[in-house]
Amino acid sequence: MKRIISILLAVAFAAALFVGCGAKTNTPTDVVVAKVNGEEIMRSDYRVLFNAYYDMYVARNFDMTADESLTTLQGQILSDLISSLIMDQQIAAHNITLTAQEETAVQEAIEANRRSVLGIYEARAAEEDAQDVSSRALELLAEQASLDGYVSLDAYWVHLEKQHRTTALADKLRQTIVGNVTLTDAQAEERFYYELGSQVSAYSSTPSDYQTDLETYENMGGIPPLYVPEGFIRVKHILVEDEALAGDIYARLQSGEDFDTLLLKHSTDTASQSDPYLTSGYLLCATTSSFVPEFVTASFSIENVGDIAAPVKSSYGYHIVKLIEKVESTMMTWEEYKENYGKDALLEQYRQQVWQNQLEVWGAQSEVVSYISRVRDIGRTKNWTDK
Repeated sequence: MKRIISILLAVAFAAALFVGCGAKTNTPTDVVVAKVNGEEIMRSDYRVLFNAYYDMYVARNFDMTADESLTTLQGQILSDLISSLIMDQQIAAHNITLTAQEETAVQEAIEANRRSVLGIYEARAAEEDAQDVSSRALELLAEQASLDGYVSLDAYWVHLEKQHRTTALADKLRQTIVGNVTLTDAQAEERFYYELGSQVSAYSSTPSDYQTDLETYENMGGIPPLYVPEGFIRVKHILVEDEALAGDIYARLQSGEDFDTLLLKHSTDTASQSDPYLTSGYLLCATTSSFVPEFVTASFSIENVGDIAAPVKSSYGYHIVKLIEKVESTMMTWEEYKENYGKDALLEQYRQQVWQNQLEVWGAQSEVVSYISRVRDIGRTKNWTDK
């Protein structure tokens, strides 16, 4: 869980911008959870973002009952919302507006997003054999919008529109800040070695930082880690609830049956049944806290690539683990980097650093009051989604 939270830290503004605080979902009992330069962030706004991340983590089989994970997530979400409001204020302060052409592009993106969302719920309605698929799809979407904290389906559509418009405005503000930032060839090479040295130092002391940066790259694109530290492996596992079934699957594997076939048929870990995990498995280091310790210990007990450990029990059930790869420690050279990524990628990374520094300056200049105690029940109490 900490690993995923770290990814949120890396893209906090992007995530917060995409949620925003503009499409108010306030109820009569709504309360203020933060203030930024006198502007309020409401508990209902908080719930919308919390619900989105909570559902995502549960779908990826993260243990959201762990108090430390939930506490970290609660704090990060409030930070994201504060960042979002600071961005809104800076967009206004810099008089950032969209041209007619940019507004058209936003409207096209909104309409495409609407069609995509409706398509998902129309498919669900069709699975129910609904007589009127379109009407049933809207009912299903309205139900989900209510669960996510919106007072109506119209409020959800307003929120969706603001997501796209705010993102476009923020991109334009970013361009005004970093658009003229450049790098010479010598500066690019110097920056490459600076980044490489920073990664060697960081990953050597905290190997999980490599895991965080790699997942950020896989999810967000950009530049992959330049240095791969020692001590990482990749594993696949078949997770089942029943001990007898686990024993039967293990015996079949020992008899030569295909691991992936049994994984797809029996595993309750749905994330492991699709790429990238189905192909590459889970990336682990011995000190990771992203997975239950029984799973990690079993994974590192396997000596040879291709071998399978006997079933091991955890709070999730019984894990049958296969070692896929012992990851080799490598270090990218400047020549390799230039050939595969060129100077433009380093320039964009440098611009992102300049942008991040500016965001931090705006944050430090803002008067922020946070009431974290007012959201501590969210995710913990039985009826938190109704508040």
